[in-house]
Amino acid sequence: MLQPMRLQVGGTVLAAHLALEHGFAINLGGGAHHAHPAKGHGFCVYNDVAVSIARLRASGFSGNVLIVDTDAHQGDGNQAAFANDESVFGLSFQQAHIFPPRRVGDLDYDFDAGADGAFFNEVVASLLDEVLEQELPEACLSRGGGRCAVGRPAGWARARG
Repeated sequence: MLQPMRLQVGGTVLAAHLALEHGFAINLGGGAHHAHPAKGHGFCVYNDVAVSIARLRASGFSGNVLIVDTDAHQGDGNQAAFANDESVFGLSFQQAHIFPPRRVGDLDYDFDAGADGAFFNEVVASLLDEVLEQELPEACLSRGGGRCAVGRPAGWARARG
């Protein structure tokens, strides 16, 4: 049971390194944003985003990182992992009033269950542009559902555009 989860983490680690080299990469697995540094949580055993950032740091990357989380559930594990790390900024969009219990993050936006796609896209694009301008990240990790995209801001803009 743990082997597929380890492979998903490896995919996000590889995507992070490839994104720094090529501008953008994606892992169709991963996205285990509920796992905390010392424990699994919410069906997530390993936090691939946190492990990937740690591996980037270990390989010499020291730039600011932006985590953009558009899953229906708040990425509480990411927030737990980076609560005291000023170089990592979390931008989280989630449905209001569902699992997990809310942790205070850098910037959280709760959507009502009935929010339509156009409104969602407008809010995400607006806040993402604002955060990119303010935080000036050198790497961005985006997770939503069961995938993780990683890129440098220039590659990120092309992928969104």
